[in-house]
Amino acid sequence: MKNDTEKIITSLKKLGITVVHCIEKGDVPVLDVPIRSTSNIVYDKTSRCYVLGQSVAARSAGNIRHVKKVAQMMKVADFAKKLLRQGQRHVTKRELYYISESWGDKLKFVDQPESDDVVEDIEAIISKPREDIHIIPNPKGALYGDITIRFKNPK
Repeated sequence: MKNDTEKIITSLKKLGITVVHCIEKGDVPVLDVPIRSTSNIVYDKTSRCYVLGQSVAARSAGNIRHVKKVAQMMKVADFAKKLLRQGQRHVTKRELYYISESWGDKLKFVDQPESDDVVEDIEAIISKPREDIHIIPNPKGALYGDITIRFKNPK
């Protein structure tokens, strides 16, 4: 499990490194985000299931409509990296939306679907589900720390 966590942290760091390298070279940062539509779903014979194909959309910081989303992706990736390093804590998608309120007017999410889209973009880029980056969809509460469940057979 720890090895998987380190791989995910490395994937999240690569997002930031890609942006930093572009800036250092004087280029506009561009991230390739896999397209999440039915036109980009293919059958993988090895895993015997449908997966995202190779089609990507370029998310460019040079496009005024994409600047905020690129910045939000970097912020969420960094936030998820910190969650993974802490180990125990998970946040709900709703909680992430509210946490963004503290990121300032220019970076916070306008509504939850906006934050959900950014999380899904990151999922698609690193090819891992949101639960692996400690962002869970269930708004019904969370448990922290170790837990022991005991089942008592009524018979």
